[in-house]
Amino acid sequence: MRILIVTASLPYPLASGGAIRTFGILQGLHQAGHRITLLSFAEGSVADTPLQQICEQVVTIHPPQRSKSKRLRALLLTNQADIATRFYSPEFEENLLHLLREGSFDLVQFEAIESACYIPIVRQHFPNIKICFDTFNAEAELQRVIFNIDRQEMRRWPTAVYSYIQSRRIASYEALLCRTADLVIAVSEEDHAHLSRYRDDERTYIVPSGIFVDDYAKSVEMVKLGKNALVFTGKMDYRPNVDAMLWFADEILPQIPDAHLTIVGQKPHPRMQHLPERPNISLTGWVDSVLPYLQAADVYIAPLRMGSGTRLKILEAMA
Repeated sequence: MRILIVTASLPYPLASGGAIRTFGILQGLHQAGHRITLLSFAEGSVADTPLQQICEQVVTIHPPQRSKSKRLRALLLTNQADIATRFYSPEFEENLLHLLREGSFDLVQFEAIESACYIPIVRQHFPNIKICFDTFNAEAELQRVIFNIDRQEMRRWPTAVYSYIQSRRIASYEALLCRTADLVIAVSEEDHAHLSRYRDDERTYIVPSGIFVDDYAKSVEMVKLGKNALVFTGKMDYRPNVDAMLWFADEILPQIPDAHLTIVGQKPHPRMQHLPERPNISLTGWVDSVLPYLQAADVYIAPLRMGSGTRLKILEAMA
């Protein structure tokens, strides 16, 4: 089959759970003999990456810039889900439609809700092409969980209001996407239970995420983390990860004063910038590989209070 994979972020390097999942799908499809084209937002080059060997063609578009003021206006003046327009780009749409007109694809697969704003566009222009929506998360349920956590703290009420509004809007948006696609993929039984309610048929399937275990078994030069080292890894501008570390630092770490927490991950959120001021917390920012930190840890922690999908970070630590 000729398959077009559409994603909102380049699935390499493997610096997030989403990248790990999408790269695994690409590699699996390639090994099965399918011909893959990848269309993605990206700021850097894909030269000298495994994507060039896996895909027949990789097309990248510079990510759209959408200011907070525009997002706020949309929140207040429209009924649209924020995620429905955050990654829309006329240039991306033009390239997507051009690829479909020229490529004779058998299937278009959209990775995560961030790329799914193009599903209705493809259906409108190509009513007969098969569309697969790989969801990553049950997004409306994720926002509902975030709301229930944030509303418990007065200082988090503004974000709680945002999540309350978004959970309702995303539920309608998610339903539209799931009904427009020919096939919907959930990553867990819990997500499947939420997403399958949007369709009358049985075209919602569970395809769990996985990791390449051999990549984690190899020996590397470990970093020095000291005694009683706790490690957490993740994309640190992702809301569930930020919440997990702020909660752990305030509620749990004071109870184990002889432990040292190292938070490993790119793009630390401004809410986390004060954490390294504490003598028993380190914040690395971007690292080339999490493996040295995983191997050096005495205990790996994953105190996530919110989120859906799967916890690939736990699989990485176990491997």
